[in-house]
Amino acid sequence: MTTLKLISTKAAPFGNGDFISGLFENKFFSAKILREPGDQSINGSQMCQLTICDDIEWNGGKQIFNFCSGFDFSELPVKFIVSLLEAVEKRMKLKRMPLDEVCSSSLISEDSGFPQISKGE
Repeated sequence: MTTLKLISTKAAPFGNGDFISGLFENKFFSAKILREPGDQSINGSQMCQLTICDDIEWNGGKQIFNFCSGFDFSELPVKFIVSLLEAVEKRMKLKRMPLDEVCSSSLISEDSGFPQISKGE
């Protein structure tokens, strides 16, 4: 069973969404949630930015995943990211756009993995 705990939600500048933070499987995350799904968001979701730390609170030195207009790096399996996205979508009642309308650099699956991603150095 996955555990999701939302810690905070605040409006993003320009009224185009919200910033959220929380814990998922004992890892801290922060994300930007758009008002509508986006073609450059993760899998066409409303989540357009996501950072995960290997800690129970924000710790920039322990970042293990980052997505901002594409996947920057990941030390996590795709399944973890997909599970987190689905848990947030379910909790916040979010929606997605059709995958064939999504930028290829924003698509992930357990079959295909991460596009254009490199390990953090």
